[in-house]
Amino acid sequence: MNQPFAPRGPRALLLQRVGVLPGFPFLVGRDPRAGVSPDDPMLALSQDVAEAVRAWCATPGDGKRGVTAALGFRVAADLGPGWMLGVHDELHGSTHLACWHCGAFHWHLRPHPVPKLPRVLQVKGQYAHGPLRAERFGDFSPDEPTAGLQLTPGLVDDFYAWSQAVNHQAQYGTADGPELDARGAALADRLATELGHDWTVEYLALEYGNKGWM
Repeated sequence: MNQPFAPRGPRALLLQRVGVLPGFPFLVGRDPRAGVSPDDPMLALSQDVAEAVRAWCATPGDGKRGVTAALGFRVAADLGPGWMLGVHDELHGSTHLACWHCGAFHWHLRPHPVPKLPRVLQVKGQYAHGPLRAERFGDFSPDEPTAGLQLTPGLVDDFYAWSQAVNHQAQYGTADGPELDARGAALADRLATELGHDWTVEYLALEYGNKGWM
């Protein structure tokens, strides 16, 4: 979650609408002044995908994360395995890697089966990690497509807000630890209610991250 870009094999590319030159939403490096147009021959996007990107650029601030995710998957599929595409989530301020093969937010260099999520989930507050965990699946976000949880938007938003509060506490120590802990436990209860009796949800509380806190 929110990992910095570092090209390994495929070239790293970021699709971002905020903080870049109008009409140049792709960043190969970190400098927004060096944005790349969807029509740039380097990307070799198909005409319909390039047009979809231009239309997306022309409607800033619509808050429709589903539209951005769907566009990111189209772009990733068009680019193929030669590029590692990150998609910026404006609503939650996070960045996800879009898989060119299966249309989900993760990265594999070769075609692969979609992993099956176990029916036992954990909720944990840890710096720079997703709030949910599962065996052999690692940590992930509440709206991770490969997980297929299909949680309500309100619960997804609250999980993101809690994770951001945990990260802020880890960095600055300004939040109330017991209050964050109580919020996490309440989110775990809500998750269990939404998923139903076929699932087991465990709350693992707050944990020291690589920043160290509390």
